[in-house]
Amino acid sequence: MIEKYRYNEDGSIDIRRRITTKVGPFQTFYEIGEAYFPCMSADGDSFFTIALSTGLLGGHKFYTGNYLQGILYALTFGLLGFGYILDLVMILTGGYSYMSNSITRDGATKVRTFSQPLENKKKALISTLVAAVGCFVVVKFMYWPLVVVVSELLSNIELSLY
Repeated sequence: MIEKYRYNEDGSIDIRRRITTKVGPFQTFYEIGEAYFPCMSADGDSFFTIALSTGLLGGHKFYTGNYLQGILYALTFGLLGFGYILDLVMILTGGYSYMSNSITRDGATKVRTFSQPLENKKKALISTLVAAVGCFVVVKFMYWPLVVVVSELLSNIELSLY
């Protein structure tokens, strides 16, 4: 049986993932094989803690080097909490990835890098559920009154077509 994770001599971890491609007019996905991709140097639990504590402001995006996405998360409060929760679930399931720079003999290249597996998934799942409830409460009580005020202002404005 092939293991999902491969431990290298230098202490780094690689993860086995399927490689797919889009073919045809309907862009159907076809599996073309499997390959090992590198995992980030930070362990999964510490990266999950970074994402949980600073994710609404894009801290985990800044940590991985995605600065534009980090600024977007900071300005939109983690894409109104939805992007934040999605990222936490992706880290929890082991599917969170980003493009990182890798320097080889041939020069610098972009390499897809995945988060490492979590040691305590039960604790992470409970934290994700609590964060999800907290996000929805914050969005409801912070953004919903703002939406109501803006909609009342817009409804009071008379638009003249003549």
